[in-house]
Amino acid sequence: MRSVVEPIEWAVFEPEVNPEPLSRRQYLAVRLSDGIARHDVPDGLFEEVRNEFSTREIVGLCMAASIAHAGHVLNEAVRLPQAEGVACPLPPRKPQ
Repeated sequence: MRSVVEPIEWAVFEPEVNPEPLSRRQYLAVRLSDGIARHDVPDGLFEEVRNEFSTREIVGLCMAASIAHAGHVLNEAVRLPQAEGVACPLPPRKPQ
């Protein structure tokens, strides 16, 4: 399983999402999730998502992305340290 998941994991955690190992649906879902986390889903991206996913699927993707982002916000608020060896680096905290 690890050999199947690892290329996808690294594609997603690069600074710019690498579409190569992803299906079209996976690529759009990751871009949508990134847009939600950044509070910016461009109209063009949303149009691509609408052409690929049903309304029910879009709602599910948005909910999942929002919940994951809420977890990140909570971790930052309580200053939870990043685990050793994680693939997804957290952005640096703002200076206080």
